[in-house]
Amino acid sequence: MLERLAGWPTWNWRSPFEELERMRREMDRYFEELTERTLRAPIAGVFPLTNITEDNDNFYVRAELPGVKPDELEISVTGDSLTITGERKISPENENVRYHRREREAGQFSRVITLPGQIDADKVQASASNGILTVILPKAEAAKPKQIAVKAREKTEVTRPAEQTRPGPIFTPAVDIFETDRELTLLADLPGVKAEDLKIDLHDNILTLSADVQSPESPNEVGVLREYRTGKYFREFNLSEIIDQNKIEAELKDGVLQLRLPKVEAATPRKIKVKTS
Repeated sequence: MLERLAGWPTWNWRSPFEELERMRREMDRYFEELTERTLRAPIAGVFPLTNITEDNDNFYVRAELPGVKPDELEISVTGDSLTITGERKISPENENVRYHRREREAGQFSRVITLPGQIDADKVQASASNGILTVILPKAEAAKPKQIAVKAREKTEVTRPAEQTRPGPIFTPAVDIFETDRELTLLADLPGVKAEDLKIDLHDNILTLSADVQSPESPNEVGVLREYRTGKYFREFNLSEIIDQNKIEAELKDGVLQLRLPKVEAATPRKIKVKTS
């Protein structure tokens, strides 16, 4: 009766503790997902988000810049500071476009990053790929750590069971969705995603975007500052039957996915000529 009236589970004498354990696991999963999404939320007023790591010889600065071309960036270094300046441009659509979602931002930006040591400005290298800017800043000789040999007694290795792996964080990409008379267009920010790691599935009128981002950091790098995390992207959209699913086109460029979703012919508006007698 409880299940029929209130949607509550019906327990038998053998399973109440099993049901409580299931509910506990569901709550743990919910709060874990909530935490991961909160960590991915952009920091107000800060663009681009950056991660800074270092090893013995270099500092590494990586910035998320989806949709920004390398020739639209200006990078300068002095002393212990790195400045990144540029503009993110989003091409305006024609006046007949109707927006369903508009989550992606555009505009000029400038950010000064202070590093924890002096750098050799003449040897700085920068590259951009898949919407991620990577700047390698060699340390000045005075900033490099000095290695001091320390003798230690041998220790006995203790065998322990391997720690259970956990799935990585899942992030929701920002999207713009707009419509014309003939098609819908979806633009999604996917910085760091390679074409071979992106999956686009369409089943029962549900469009699913999923992608894995591999960390570009080497095992020798140590974190200095982290403003964004790498993991998996996932988002779903319900498509109406007016979309011609056989003609969908996808393009991934500079960390931005563009999906073109043509409408079926029957759904496109037709002009009817009125004859006069």
